[in-house]
Amino acid sequence: MATLRTNKDRPFGLFEIDESGTIIYSRAEPDESQEPADDVTGKNFFQDVLPLETVVELKEKIASFTCGNIATDSFYITYHVESGDMSVKVLLGRIRERPSGYNTKSVLVHIRRA
Repeated sequence: MATLRTNKDRPFGLFEIDESGTIIYSRAEPDESQEPADDVTGKNFFQDVLPLETVVELKEKIASFTCGNIATDSFYITYHVESGDMSVKVLLGRIRERPSGYNTKSVLVHIRRA
């Protein structure tokens, strides 16, 4: 089962999100704490995963990517979280259909430390 830490200071990993921001798939990247993680599949990526201060910027970039014609994109942003500023790299990829028959336009979002 795909999992991610609920600590919004470190939302690193691979996420597939649909047009409304619902997480269809996620795979957490390991961090140093090794604490148990919660399942985020079915939750809203923008409300339940991202640090609050990052939501608007990342949501705008993903919306712009979704409306565009390119298949992939990448950029750097800064997470402003309680533990301090953190530079992260975001990779985006376009998915049109899933093999399981989940017929939606979705985007792969891979977030990792810069």
